[in-house]
Order: sequence, then structure tokens, then C-alpha cells
Amino acid sequence: MRDFVYRVVGRMRAEGRPLSRNRHFHTFQYPETRRALRIDQRLRSLEADLLHRKGTIRVEAQWLPNGEVEVTVRIPGIRSVRVSRLAPEELELLMMQDDVRAALAPALVK
Repeated sequence: MRDFVYRVVGRMRAEGRPLSRNRHFHTFQYPETRRALRIDQRLRSLEADLLHRKGTIRVEAQWLPNGEVEVTVRIPGIRSVRVSRLAPEELELLMMQDDVRAALAPALVK
């Protein structure tokens, strides 16, 4: 089931023809696809913070024993700190975008 959820998230984030929530409303009536929608919204929000252009941001990442990654984004201009835990699949989906990869990759060195 977990693979299915992340495949749906991948479709929602696809460049060409993403899975539209409005066009495919019948798909989002199931709990698994609603979970995929929440994951997608969280990843897009984290992306926005990683690509914040007003001032410098600091990105820190820490690998956790269970395989997850804890990402901390600090935006000094607005005194914001965001801490997110990402499953390996979520990290893979984030790293598909070049500008996000450029912002996140230096912090991911083990």
C-alpha cells in the first residue's frame, strides 16, 4: 500500500500531465489517495521553504537510524525554523527537481 501512495504522489508531481485533484476527483475519495494528497502538500510547502529567495537560508540534514532524514531549514530574514522528517521515498521525490536538489544535496552528506 505504501508503494501505491508514493506512486500517486509521484504522479501528482509529474511534469507533463500531473494527476489533477479536480479532474480525478473520484480517485481522491479513498483514504490512501487522501494521504498522498497530504504528502504532496507537505512536500510542496517544504520545497517553497528550500527555494526561499529573500535572504540566505541554511539547510541542515541529519540521517536518522530508521532511514528517515530530518531536514532543518532556517530562514533568518523572517526568523523561521522548519524541521521536517522525510521518508526515503519523500526524499527521492524532492530530489527529482534540480533546484531543490541543489539546495538540499550539500546538507545530505553522510
